Amino acid sequence: MPIQHVSEFPASAPEQIDHFARLLSRSQDRQKVFWEICRGKSRNPKTAEEIASRIGLSAKRVLEIAGTLSAHQLFEKLKHEGRISYKKYPNINAVKAKIMALARDRSKLASHRTVRNPRLAVGEIRLKLPKTVTNVFVSAKLITIDDISNFSKVRTLKLSRIPAMNPKRLPETVFKHGIAIILGNRGVFKDWGGEKGDLYTTHIRIGEKRYAAAIGFKGPGTSGVLTPGKMGHNGDQIQRLFDSDAQVFLVQYEGAIAESVVQQLKGLAINKSVEDRRPSFYGVIALEDSYRLRAKYRKQFAKAAK
Repeated sequence: MPIQHVSEFPASAPEQIDHFARLLSRSQDRQKVFWEICRGKSRNPKTAEEIASRIGLSAKRVLEIAGTLSAHQLFEKLKHEGRISYKKYPNINAVKAKIMALARDRSKLASHRTVRNPRLAVGEIRLKLPKTVTNVFVSAKLITIDDISNFSKVRTLKLSRIPAMNPKRLPETVFKHGIAIILGNRGVFKDWGGEKGDLYTTHIRIGEKRYAAAIGFKGPGTSGVLTPGKMGHNGDQIQRLFDSDAQVFLVQYEGAIAESVVQQLKGLAINKSVEDRRPSFYGVIALEDSYRLRAKYRKQFAKAAK
């Protein structure tokens, strides 16, 4: 993660602070080296020997730690009077206390909020805006599959008349490819973004307009009620959906989906709308709607299974 210029740092400070705190949280020695380099008012570079003498580590150990941290841009590595030295960045130095507080307290770090990772509780949506903002665009709308023109066939199948399905749950990749076929994706379909459960498509239509969409899928490998913590190895699959250049964000699961998933989608959709200054749409495709899709688009899902 390259360091932002001083003038740009405030906009991304929560993400930078979170990133730096997680790097330091892995080792008390890392914390000691970082704090010593940033300690004091002087901006003069400090050598490994000087740092080592103050924190009780060997110069070799300081070089190892500082090399890793400087590569992540916590401070600058340079040659000073012919020796490897380290110099603090003014912008990082200004928030060093916040970084250290989070690094030393795992519970605070876990609850630290950023724009991309708001970790919203149910019913809680926070939107932080600069004081100078006078004209804010916000449009985030909850939708269902009935609102998506590509899935128009499901509108004739009422929830009370959903037939039994065999198998009860499709493999994740089959459901994902089935949706891709319904939407009109042709050729070889490839996963995107490093998460095998995600689909990116530009074929979704809401009303007469066409939008780019990011869809997260969870298959039979997940059991019970789907919560944000079950989305991805680090519980961040939903957040990663919003890293894409899309306006529609959906989560599909052949089971019950917790309200907390919807609330997280809502919070991120609001932030996305503000950042991009355009409408965002969000929603879930739980068990009943998944069955409605399978019932009305049997041929597409059968093709996906092959």
